[in-house]
Amino acid sequence: MDYMARLRSSLAAHPEAVASTAAALWARTGHKIKAHDLEWARGLGTEDDEQLLWDALEEIGAITQGVLDPEGLQRFLDELVLGQPSAEGRSQTSIVWTLPEQHPAAKLRGRSLLSAAVSLIQQSNDTLLLTAPFIDKKGFGVLMESLESALARGVEVTILSHNLLDIASLASASVEGLRQSAQQLPGKFKIYSAVVNSDAPRAEHPLLHAKLIIADDNKALVSSANLTIYGLTSNFEVGVLVNGDEVVQLSNVMQSLLKCRLTSFVASD
Repeated sequence: MDYMARLRSSLAAHPEAVASTAAALWARTGHKIKAHDLEWARGLGTEDDEQLLWDALEEIGAITQGVLDPEGLQRFLDELVLGQPSAEGRSQTSIVWTLPEQHPAAKLRGRSLLSAAVSLIQQSNDTLLLTAPFIDKKGFGVLMESLESALARGVEVTILSHNLLDIASLASASVEGLRQSAQQLPGKFKIYSAVVNSDAPRAEHPLLHAKLIIADDNKALVSSANLTIYGLTSNFEVGVLVNGDEVVQLSNVMQSLLKCRLTSFVASD
């Protein structure tokens, strides 16, 4: 049965319901979900409310092993709004966003980049690498629970950013809470700092500018967003979720970077 067609038809006269549904679902990505968790959908104007929404999510493949997947949710919203999956929804990549609330698509996609980052961390089993030139306490804080959970599962978490050799820096203060938590958890937390030499020619000492989250060498988020509260919640940012051979290439390049003179090892807990 074409549950998506039924849902789209039922919501056709309620565009505001589409936006509120999208916002509620993005908040649940990366988490276990069951049909009864969608009771908030009652009164959206659909015929069967939460059951129809659940059936449509399952039909489009947005639920994987009981978890609401951000890539699947993006396909679901593309089909709900456009009538067909977007090109990226059918490929090995998926586009995600941070959008300011003034943007017309903010409710549909505005937190999809943050949701994708959290989901990637929550689904990791062996290794996680997070790279960003800038980190702040609030931005890192929204990822904290997921990162602590990963360490509790025995995942090796590595962070690379600027100024992590300076214990008085904002970056160091931002990761200190996780470093302390890691001392009590089975996973390892490794910290690297990008080398900065403002007196040397830029060609000899290039700045770290990449923003990446790589999980288990098989899935990655490549984005414009720093690990700051504005980058993850209110700037205009875009990212791409990637899987397959491209992730192996990303991982190999980053592991080589960690071993060369452009980075310094700071600590491991």
